[in-house]
Amino acid sequence: MKNFFKYIFILAIINLFSISCADKDDNLYQNSNTEVQNFIWKGLNNYYLWQQNVPDLADNLFVNPYLLNDFIATKGTPENTFQELLYFPASKYDRIGKTVDRFSVLVDDYNYLENLLQGIRTTSGIVADYKYKNGVSGPIFGYVQYVLPNSDAEAKNIKRGDIFYAVNGTQ
Repeated sequence: MKNFFKYIFILAIINLFSISCADKDDNLYQNSNTEVQNFIWKGLNNYYLWQQNVPDLADNLFVNPYLLNDFIATKGTPENTFQELLYFPASKYDRIGKTVDRFSVLVDDYNYLENLLQGIRTTSGIVADYKYKNGVSGPIFGYVQYVLPNSDAEAKNIKRGDIFYAVNGTQ
């Protein structure tokens, strides 16, 4: 009986070492370069109005995430991925070669987009126009068309009609 437990113990130790030395690293096959493109594909697949008209956005197209990642890797940049997944009709009654969807847009700065949608914008406080000094080419000057109320420009006593030749010392 002692020998039986001895063999079981030795067998358990051998199994423990053989299991602990095995390579169990999980490769999720998620390349950081395709993370944005994966997000774009999933977003268009879930929410795009013309999803049923775009074959590459079919729900049953990819049986596993590896095939999706391979597909996305062939698209190149996120901009290309987005443009290639939009709906371009082939009918003579639709706008051939042009996307029907004029509302989908890809923005790389979500803070800018959120501020834009909320009506928040950064400005110098003036609306200006620029002209060539000689009319056609050469040095450029600017003139103030409008000063926004309660802005930094108004606090600095900038008035409509002021002319400037340089900004921060740069002409």
